[in-house]
Amino acid sequence: MALWSAWLPDVLPHVPNCPVPLVEHELKRSAQVLLEASRIWRIDLDPAAVPAATVMLSPVMDDPDEQELVRIESVLFDGKPLDLRTPEELDAEAGDNWPSHTGVPTAYTLLSPGIVRLYPVPIDAATTGIEFRVSVKPADTATGVPDEIRTKYKEALTAGAKSRLMLYKDKPWTDYNLAGVHASAFESGVAKATLDAARAFGRGRIPSRPKWC
Repeated sequence: MALWSAWLPDVLPHVPNCPVPLVEHELKRSAQVLLEASRIWRIDLDPAAVPAATVMLSPVMDDPDEQELVRIESVLFDGKPLDLRTPEELDAEAGDNWPSHTGVPTAYTLLSPGIVRLYPVPIDAATTGIEFRVSVKPADTATGVPDEIRTKYKEALTAGAKSRLMLYKDKPWTDYNLAGVHASAFESGVAKATLDAARAFGRGRIPSRPKWC
């Protein structure tokens, strides 16, 4: 785990007299923006029990103090991948009464980024459970990010924090011109992370546990 303090030597010299907690806050905010936009930080959650007749489910973070859900990326039911379908697709494929269908789940719909509806509704309890692969970002209470994130996106997060800090009004470190320069560098970093994610996760199934580009 790379703590926010690991970035201080790269940020503090550019924002004179800026309080350390404020620097760490803006580093966290920059990480949240980059990781939510790119969905590059992905984890496999432990299997969860699914009783018979369960309709809706939500993933539970392993460490909610450090991680916040961005999106459900894929779902396994008893070890088998479920297809993602929209309600409209299920209307066309299974009829408009599909919510009442029961059987062995073969698909799911996303009711929101963090809630899935199983189709059909399981008639029996799952044997090995349901497994979610999710993209995450730092929670508001997070103390840092994985070392791999720092290694890969250190410069982007440094630029993001400096940009945000330099936009503070009437501070010794205020610099609107440089803020724009750093904002452009941060946006380039977000674009790179998004491309990295597309290359890593865009084809086939990805290995278990976190996968880094």
